[in-house]
Amino acid sequence: MNKLTDLIQTFEKIDDWQEVVRKNFERKSGTYTYATVTDIEIKYGEQVFYYPTKIVFEYGYIKALKNIVRTEKITLNKKRIKITERKKIIPFSFYERGKKYSGEIFQIIKDIVGTKINSNSLFSPDLLTTSDSPLYNIDSKQKWASYLLVLHRQSKNDSVATPEMLDILNDLLVDYGIHYGYDSSLRDFILVIFPMPYIKVVENKIKRNENNESIFLVLEFNQLGLFYTSQLKIEIDALIKNIKKETIYEKIETIKFGKAKYQVIELTPETKGEIGFAAISIKINGILVDKFSGYYIRDIKLDIKVK
Repeated sequence: MNKLTDLIQTFEKIDDWQEVVRKNFERKSGTYTYATVTDIEIKYGEQVFYYPTKIVFEYGYIKALKNIVRTEKITLNKKRIKITERKKIIPFSFYERGKKYSGEIFQIIKDIVGTKINSNSLFSPDLLTTSDSPLYNIDSKQKWASYLLVLHRQSKNDSVATPEMLDILNDLLVDYGIHYGYDSSLRDFILVIFPMPYIKVVENKIKRNENNESIFLVLEFNQLGLFYTSQLKIEIDALIKNIKKETIYEKIETIKFGKAKYQVIELTPETKGEIGFAAISIKINGILVDKFSGYYIRDIKLDIKVK
């Protein structure tokens, strides 16, 4: 199983994480209204294994701060294991800096993580999709493409797991959306996830019409009030290639909001042929909110001779 350090090795090193957050995630944009802070620990005998603190910025109406503790007790091979998940849901206060959890996003993060943060921070240079590494491995329960900030606490001592215990930990944490291996440095990490909860592709397939093919997309629109009340430019930037790797479609299409949660879009190349690859990005006012790229698996015909 991948290590967390392997998953984030392509991230950009940043000297001032607060400035990066200030420039990219403005509080007054209204994207985020509360944060969920999660800590997970596993107790095995006298040993305690700590996983990274995870902070997810979210939207919606939350009245008051909540502290939720979930405990799971498991017996494996006659050995008792206790998993404790501590979750704090923090609603944001005023836009102007005042009391705790108010002001800008970077100030709210600082309220959550404290001051004992090392300078070796990392930030994902590209939008991370929910189906691909590293976002899936870090949190497979995420529903929206996201950006990821990685902070480091000053080092703490932690338990060292045996090979047998490593396999057990990997199996147990799947239910919590974690798909990376344990090591003793995990306690030092803080993972901050910034979802882009606006539009995403929920269905993507090839549509055949005689000798011509097109790409059939179903888009899901979230926060519908935003699209009703704002003048937003919604675009699909698409590159399509045939099975010979020749470009048969390369356009930026403007989408009109259809006043519905789901909307169908069809991208039809003028050149006929079998589609082999597509790279598609969705942007709102020039800001990337979802993307995907990859090859389509074509029908495989087997020539089977029966004796």
